[in-house]
Amino acid sequence: MELSDERVLEELSLSGVSSSLISLADVVRKQSVGEFVYFRGLIEISNICNKNCFYCGLRKDNLNLKRYAMTEDEAVEIAVSMYRSGLTSLALQSGEVKSDRWVEKLVSIVRRIKEETKKIDIESGKEPEGAGITASFGELEKEHYEELFKAGAHRYLLRIESSNRELFYKLHPEDSNHSYENRIKCLEWLKEIGYQVGTGVLIGVPGQTEKDLLNDIRFFQSFDVDMVGMGPYIEHRNTPLYVWHRKEIESKGFYRRAYELTIKMIAITRIIMEDINMVASTALQSVPGCENSLEMGIIAGANVVMPTFTPPDVKSSYNIYNKRRNLSLKEMVERIEKAGYTPVLDRWGDPKHFLKREGKPSPV
Repeated sequence: MELSDERVLEELSLSGVSSSLISLADVVRKQSVGEFVYFRGLIEISNICNKNCFYCGLRKDNLNLKRYAMTEDEAVEIAVSMYRSGLTSLALQSGEVKSDRWVEKLVSIVRRIKEETKKIDIESGKEPEGAGITASFGELEKEHYEELFKAGAHRYLLRIESSNRELFYKLHPEDSNHSYENRIKCLEWLKEIGYQVGTGVLIGVPGQTEKDLLNDIRFFQSFDVDMVGMGPYIEHRNTPLYVWHRKEIESKGFYRRAYELTIKMIAITRIIMEDINMVASTALQSVPGCENSLEMGIIAGANVVMPTFTPPDVKSSYNIYNKRRNLSLKEMVERIEKAGYTPVLDRWGDPKHFLKREGKPSPV
């Protein structure tokens, strides 16, 4: 369904969230993707990162962060345990490291997870599909993406953070390691290779306008993405962005505005793009003072959630932003059911948008 630029800007500029907007998004969502909410078990393999993004707690120059990297066996064991418990779709995430040696490790993890979970299918008398795997390892070389795809990852999430080049460089250093053009190129490579491609933006960052957010949605459309993962900006205090904008970030209403804009962005994107997958992000669930944000994200049109299965001894070190909340799988299931939607743990839940474009059958 199309919405005019004027209508989108009007909704984004309103104080609060329009009930008519949410109602329309819910109608479109139920017609396009149903009332299902698909689960991805999230494993954060490493917080080591070679980037220096101004907003992120994993940035290379954050010397206060205790760094970790799981072994292959640790990551595979978590994934296999998750799969045996009935959660058949997972997401693998890490800080960005481009070295061949590191990528070889990631490829091996993906391959082993796929092989081990296929064995479980065979033991159970099922078609050996194995786990559905989303990868999110940042900007890599094209051959790295190809190797991960061949190993068994079929979805990839790479957030643009802002489609406005000028704002992008207020969030990232302007150097060879943080290139807007390279980010776009990586998204193009992912699509060429055959991934289900996801991107997204940071919402409510200082200096961002409603027009920027409108253009972000138009970027999703023009790139014809299959998945969108976007969430509110929550600060990490050991970052330049917080230092530069501390007064604004700590002002009354800052979090509320970021939360409301996120809900509106989810709703508008659902209405316009209809059958893509959208994540109710951990950041959305973590907004201070917004206790029902998971439910609101689902009602607004999100149909994917990602409970974290990173081990407790390192989970707190995957600290992109402060104030992170980690709802358990059980809590998410209960809250989604209470909101009137159907949690789905035992299906891949690939985006209908991708399946339609590729002419593939769409499972119920």
